[in-house]
Amino acid sequence: MTNCETLFPASTCGMGRCINSSCICFEGWKQTEELSYFVDEETPELRMCNFNRPLTIVVYMLVFFSAVTLLVARVLLCWITKNSKHARRGYVTMTGCMLLIIMAVMRLTDPDALFGVSFPFTFCFAMNTFCFSYVSVQSQNAYLRYLTKSFPSVEEELSRKLASTILEYRITKAVQLLGFIVLQFFWISIYVE
Repeated sequence: MTNCETLFPASTCGMGRCINSSCICFEGWKQTEELSYFVDEETPELRMCNFNRPLTIVVYMLVFFSAVTLLVARVLLCWITKNSKHARRGYVTMTGCMLLIIMAVMRLTDPDALFGVSFPFTFCFAMNTFCFSYVSVQSQNAYLRYLTKSFPSVEEELSRKLASTILEYRITKAVQLLGFIVLQFFWISIYVE
């Protein structure tokens, strides 16, 4: 019987092979502490082979350039229109882009900037997740406002459906806020003994 880690649907040891109750990684892959909450710290040889540095570099370079492009586009939109309304609407998006840029730079320059291991990287990830979740809720809210302004003389049935959608939106917003608070306590619990 093997003691190597198996997580469905991945094979035993991920991108490696279980030999004598320890994971031996294929070429280019290695074991990492990132997302290895299911393995004891005393038995690192049981960790799955789930980390490929060249692939990680490519992914985070894409993240970096995408975030820079989105940030520049957002700033240019505010500058070209000279409308402070665009700046107010986009501050959360711009904050999320800055966090993405910081995460990508940390990951590209420091191989030890791992999710769940490095506090600054994990904190930026958590805050970034909140920013873009909030932006999606904000966009849904703007669309609902547009619908209510565009169709003021809707039938009563449609009004009830719209009111139900607005209620669902508010419930979703409350659940996301609660999820964000719980997520922050989760990150804190990782780093506090």
